[in-house]
Amino acid sequence: MRRQFPVLAAIACALALPGTAVAADELSPRLDELAKPRLADASPAEQARAVSLTTGGPGSLVRLGDGLVFEARFTERAFATATDSLERAGATTISASREYLTVTAVAEPGALEAVGSIPGIEYVEEAQRPKVGRAGVFGESAAVASRGAGSCGDRTIGEGDAQLRADEVRDVLGVDGTGASIGILSDSFDTARYTDEPPETTASQDVADGDLPGAGNPCGRTTPVDVIREWPAPNNAGTVADLGQVDEGRAMLQIVHDLAPGARLSFATANFTETQFAENIATLAAEDPDVMVDDVNYFGEPVYQDGVVANAIADAADQGVAHFTSVGNQRQEIDGQGVGAWEADAYRPAPCPEITPTFGEPLTGADCMDFDPGAGVDTAQNLALQSGSQRFSFHWAEPQYGVTTNLDFYLVDESGNVLASADADEINQSKRPAANFAIALSQNREVRLVIRRSAGTGTPQLLYVPYGRQTALPEHYGEGDRFAGSVVAHYGSEAAQAVGAVRYNNPDRVEAFSIRGQQTQFFAPVDGTTPAAPLPSPETEAKPDVVATNGGLTSFFYEDEPDVFRFFGTSAAAPHAGAVAALQVSADPDITRELMIANQESTARAVPLSPQAASGAGLLDAFEAVSASVAPAAKPVITKRPKPRTSSNRAVFAFRSTRAAGFRCSLDGKRAKPCSSPVRYTVAKPGRRAKRHTFSVFAVNGLGERTAAAKASWSVQKRR
Repeated sequence: MRRQFPVLAAIACALALPGTAVAADELSPRLDELAKPRLADASPAEQARAVSLTTGGPGSLVRLGDGLVFEARFTERAFATATDSLERAGATTISASREYLTVTAVAEPGALEAVGSIPGIEYVEEAQRPKVGRAGVFGESAAVASRGAGSCGDRTIGEGDAQLRADEVRDVLGVDGTGASIGILSDSFDTARYTDEPPETTASQDVADGDLPGAGNPCGRTTPVDVIREWPAPNNAGTVADLGQVDEGRAMLQIVHDLAPGARLSFATANFTETQFAENIATLAAEDPDVMVDDVNYFGEPVYQDGVVANAIADAADQGVAHFTSVGNQRQEIDGQGVGAWEADAYRPAPCPEITPTFGEPLTGADCMDFDPGAGVDTAQNLALQSGSQRFSFHWAEPQYGVTTNLDFYLVDESGNVLASADADEINQSKRPAANFAIALSQNREVRLVIRRSAGTGTPQLLYVPYGRQTALPEHYGEGDRFAGSVVAHYGSEAAQAVGAVRYNNPDRVEAFSIRGQQTQFFAPVDGTTPAAPLPSPETEAKPDVVATNGGLTSFFYEDEPDVFRFFGTSAAAPHAGAVAALQVSADPDITRELMIANQESTARAVPLSPQAASGAGLLDAFEAVSASVAPAAKPVITKRPKPRTSSNRAVFAFRSTRAAGFRCSLDGKRAKPCSSPVRYTVAKPGRRAKRHTFSVFAVNGLGERTAAAKASWSVQKRR
């Protein structure tokens, strides 16, 4: 349908929210509102509604006790005393980044005005909870026995172990992850126990059951998870409950331990801010892991260039670390059509009424995005949203710190009343070509999206991502713009392996929610606060790179049926891929990051009922990937043997070899059998005549290929 939204003339009055005013130059509009007396002491729900956010979940304000977490950017000179300045203003520092001149801190709303008045402070922006890659359960699943699973302890073994053939890697090739190390970045490791509704298990219980390594692990895996940086300990149960901690990182670690139980595990939180996430990646990388995995994205991460998180991943890749990330779950299928992010090649200006921003005075001379890619004009896109939390993030192709086109975003009802918005003032100060808002709907609802260009003359490529469910195809679907799934944030980075999802009991189809698409970058990576230069030509990355299992069993995360816990989403797929990489390292400690990835992709299995765009190289096959990663074993060396002549009928042999996945031993030409050093033999008792014996040992690589034997002979004779 091509038409002009009939009630836009009413928006000039409807868009103004009561009690708003122009934000201070230093405080973001949202923080400026929250600092006002009428909101400073209001409930979290009232505060969230006033600034177009939801009370909890991704995109909500991050709170510690009564304080709000924020990120402040300083001038280079002022950064040297930033911590002291924030303390005098009533804030507490959480972390600081010298590279990006930012400090993450927390303060009560009443102190925000003082924070914004610190000399040398350039911008203060609220922290918002990031999005993790966990998905809702769509479709039926089949419960199976979750405990025992033919292993030591009372373990919960996820189906990905068999689906990706990691069990065969351990049983046939003798490779279990020993010698490899893998770091996980997610929300938290063991803080959900402090919430009002504790999880089924805690980390210590997981260790006792064999689901995680540590002291008391019944399988002998006694090296504990190295928790390098956890979500801060709670002051009370309500604090953590408000933050919605779910210990998704612990569930990811369980998956890795299922497939590669010998690997050393570490964890760092990806919270509070995008900058802190990047710093925690660097902190993990400094521990020299072979593999890292994350499942988090921040709504403000740039899309059309690499941001601070993607930079940290690239830096780790330069050190040889392979990084796997979830590709995202925000796609759905409606009437057989894929619906994900909407993207247009350019902003198409069309006349629209004057609009009063949520924060600020009415602006004249503005225009609005024409959502009709054809000859008609339609400056309000119809969307049919499902009840529940609905979140939108918006991005356009200008470099961070070099924004010249200001875009405002409004969600309005059929009468033109504003339901949620994100305004240009916020973009002017933060210098991000990105914005977001959220709304909680009590029922399914028809809404309209309006995008206004309030300043500048640019017509950049732009997109928005709906993090919620729709009940009908968006207006103008299939008429020219793309709806089916742009990849956002660091998920589209060249340095990261983005992992899509197949269901644990259906390897023939990629999950409908699993994002597939591409990310096009127009600018060099973010570098400090200087706008990045345009690339000589746009660079496009198709994602996902591979797919792996999701929906497998865990001990606590999250309840699918009574007493059955299944982990759905690309968040579950990513650690499966990381675990396969750990097995590859275990088989060949000298394998490079590049060869590891190439072997995964070249041996992946086709997903027959899904297009390649959805599955990338295909479904990972751990057995084939590890086999391809194993170099020929070096000929063994015998390091201990009996004397050439002896009267003892007992003999001990020790041996070693580099790159060997196993050994096979033989005595006197008999069939060689699997063995390990040292090996002991008892031969016939000595007689008067010397009896000669020959020991042979072969090294075996991961393909089952034997080297030439190392041999040792000796004679047994009765003493005279």
